[in-house]
Amino acid sequence: MGAFVPPTNTPLAHDPAVNNIQEMLTHPLYSALWISGANPAKVTPTGSIADNPASPSSSEGWYVESHAIGFRLLLRAYHYCDPEISEKAWDVLEYPLNHQETDGGIEGASDAFHTTSLYAAALADAILVDDVVSLGGQPDRARMISQFRQLMIWMQAEDVAARGQHHNMPFAHRKWLLAYLFLAFDKIDPADNHREESSARDYLQQAIETTWPDGTAPERGGFDVGYQAVSLMFAAKVMMLLPRESSHKVRVGESVRHIAERLKQQIAPEGSITVAGSTRTLREIGRSGNIKTIPYREITSGLLFASTVLNDPSYRELGDVVAAKNLPDQWLAYTDRPVNQPCINN
Repeated sequence: MGAFVPPTNTPLAHDPAVNNIQEMLTHPLYSALWISGANPAKVTPTGSIADNPASPSSSEGWYVESHAIGFRLLLRAYHYCDPEISEKAWDVLEYPLNHQETDGGIEGASDAFHTTSLYAAALADAILVDDVVSLGGQPDRARMISQFRQLMIWMQAEDVAARGQHHNMPFAHRKWLLAYLFLAFDKIDPADNHREESSARDYLQQAIETTWPDGTAPERGGFDVGYQAVSLMFAAKVMMLLPRESSHKVRVGESVRHIAERLKQQIAPEGSITVAGSTRTLREIGRSGNIKTIPYREITSGLLFASTVLNDPSYRELGDVVAAKNLPDQWLAYTDRPVNQPCINN
């Protein structure tokens, strides 16, 4: 892959931490992993998703995180240099904001705090890479960020945050997710950032303290191979966004390495994954009604991110082995990509 060239004349152009995130989220391997399954044909004219069984008015409730796929559609648009897909991606991402209530929350959201945090993190990713992608279809930036700000204010409301933290208690990955979300929003909307900085510090401290000495990022009281990878992804993204002078930088780096090393214990040299001892993978039923399978994309992505922030190519090499063995279609899309795709730094 050629050297990443950050933008020079955009709102986030001169922030090295943001440039790090932009480089990783537009990496050709990461893109190839995540565009699979992001089907623009399923996007309706309103931005809803055709096969999503629930909606804001549904008696079954609504998991807003389903609209996080908008970011994957944005990667697909970038991968194929397709402005039409880009427009659909933004429609999907904007749809929950069109159902925002006066307190900032999303109408009808089930498991409201967590589902909103997953959606908001994808929205943050999209806004951060928009400076690089710029294929069109974006909503008015000021209006979207204003709505995003109201969403974050809702997440920081005392009663909302208390309920959310109570439900999040058994899950380490959710603490890393929230630390990343608040750090990312602070980059996107730094004008009045004291509350975001405080929330980011609080969640980051919780995430660091939750990690066990052996590197386990515990889920339901023990190790889980799938969510270990999710914790690794978000922990590495946190490290990317922390400024060099941050007092947390060293501790987060240690956490990333410990989490990555614990994950490596589950990976055979030829790329197979063992779920031995896992508390959730191949045991729990997910929101889709299906059992939670081994998340090879998250494992590969976590190792890719860890390799970058730790400057240790061994993690990337192991991630490549995992992808080649377990995600052959995505690996082929990466290794055989055209060398002249203008939207991708090859």
